[in-house]
Amino acid sequence: MPTVPVLSRSRRLLSTLTIAGAAIAASVVTATVATPAQVLALPGASESTVVTVDPTRVLDTRFDVGLNGPFQSDAARKLTVTGTIETFDESKPPADQRVNKIVVPTGATGVLLNLTGIGPTGSGFIGVRPGNATGASPTSNLNVVPGQTVPNAVTVAVPTTGANAGQIDIYYGSAAGNTINIIVDIVGYTTNTGLIDLVNRVTALETSGVAGPQGDTGPQGAPGADGQKGDPGVNAESPAQVIWVADDNTGDYTALSAALTAIGTTLPAATATKPYVIKIAPGVYTETSVVAMKDHVDIEGSGQDVTTITCACASATFPSPVLSAGNITAELRHVTIANAANTGTPAWSVGILTTDVLAGSLSLLHVTATATGANNNSGVRNSSSSATMNDVTATASGGASSN
Repeated sequence: MPTVPVLSRSRRLLSTLTIAGAAIAASVVTATVATPAQVLALPGASESTVVTVDPTRVLDTRFDVGLNGPFQSDAARKLTVTGTIETFDESKPPADQRVNKIVVPTGATGVLLNLTGIGPTGSGFIGVRPGNATGASPTSNLNVVPGQTVPNAVTVAVPTTGANAGQIDIYYGSAAGNTINIIVDIVGYTTNTGLIDLVNRVTALETSGVAGPQGDTGPQGAPGADGQKGDPGVNAESPAQVIWVADDNTGDYTALSAALTAIGTTLPAATATKPYVIKIAPGVYTETSVVAMKDHVDIEGSGQDVTTITCACASATFPSPVLSAGNITAELRHVTIANAANTGTPAWSVGILTTDVLAGSLSLLHVTATATGANNNSGVRNSSSSATMNDVTATASGGASSN
């Protein structure tokens, strides 16, 4: 059985540009009203646009700006980046270096920043995640070695609600007792405020008509069909067989298993010439049993630790995974798969199981897989399989055997 390499926290590989947290859609949206009842429909207001700002320093632990003192190893800290915050300009006279101002408005969905590590006392990495992240960061935005000063560009989502609204999470992974100074310069942010307003205005035009040249209002258009895809009487299909899963009922389905079940039942079956993509919005999705991938159906989350599929699937029956795949043509990407025991200490707990997969057919890309709580734990278990894996982090803990 092929082994899955697991990188330690201090040796995770860093790509040229790492996107932390949720993938943030950046787009320019236009709408044109040609004649009454002819309005170009817009995408949902969950999309975001990028706003650039003058580079502004909001964290410099050398001077106690943003947070006091250097980062200690294995201790995440929260940094507020929206609303009125302290900024720092080392080039100005001491009396003018610190200014409180708004760099990123409250409600921004993400920030674009330059991250710099200065003078680490031990080799390790820096991970930047949304402010509501917990525990140790499983991925790296910046790898560092002792005495080095090194920067990298990072885009990270920012929670807009909850206790950590407007914050990002910063973590230094290194051996115990090591420290590092960190600088954060914000160069832009993402927001959906303008898109929400534009969607509302276009929706008003679609529902109330458009004033003619003499001030007359055009006739009301016919109402569109109601219901989700797959409901009787609804003929519309997702463009290019794209299905959305969202836990707040704004998508087509609220669970990955429900979307997979619909393909081939209420929806046409997937084929090599008409494949599907299931996109999963940020959130934690709890399944009640093993979810089996389908041929010609890709599964795409919104980012590792941003979209998590979990299940207390550990049991006495081998191998008890959260997600399974046979010899199919498909890809799993940008998602975390987590298996944890519900009660007791069952025999097996597996995050992802592949069985009899031929080389070049099944691909895992930017995936984190974890398994805990059983006597035998495996983050990814390949049984007579040659799945293609790129940037896969597999971890297992507890029990007599964890791999």
